[in-house]
Amino acid sequence: MKKKTSLRRFLTNIYAYIFFNKLLLLSPVYAVFMQEHGMSDMQLSSLFIILSVGTFMTQIPVTWITNKLGEKNAINLGQILKAIAFTLWLIWPTYLGFALGMLLWGIQSAFFNVAFEGMLYDELRARHHHNIYTRVLGTRYNVSAVAAALSAFGSLLMFVGYHWITLVTLLSIAISMIFINRIQLRAHPRSSKKRVRKTNFLKLFRT
Repeated sequence: MKKKTSLRRFLTNIYAYIFFNKLLLLSPVYAVFMQEHGMSDMQLSSLFIILSVGTFMTQIPVTWITNKLGEKNAINLGQILKAIAFTLWLIWPTYLGFALGMLLWGIQSAFFNVAFEGMLYDELRARHHHNIYTRVLGTRYNVSAVAAALSAFGSLLMFVGYHWITLVTLLSIAISMIFINRIQLRAHPRSSKKRVRKTNFLKLFRT
């Protein structure tokens, strides 16, 4: 019974984190916001490229940082970077501000890709429930879809101003961090600091 209660609590925190991480009212309307501040179609395209490149090019350094910090701390760091990105757009609505925000958001995505699924699998395995990993991933996608749909409806608040949308988005990020920090980790780190220190970072990145 204790094991079931512990697993239920763990999954509740996981799904709540996923929900609020995806409940971003700013997400469906940020392109409109950028256009209203003078971004052309070409500039918007380049911003989307920066977002993708930020995610792709930082996978390896983010993996190294995650090994140093631990998966939960890496997820928190990613959330902080995303919050900074959205705040930058509001207070510095220029191409450079948007580009820097997109880069930070891309890095956050890399942290999520590297740290979250690794932590999820390790924790399920530590609790002797690794056999439900794929089922949990499926539920995660469903929770994300619901949150994304609610974000689309919630973005109708844009008529009251982007300040409010950004504020609610930042609040959602903060709530997601509360749930991720409620998780009590049981898994042991997969790699020691000694092994991380010996990693030839530049060689790995070139490869």
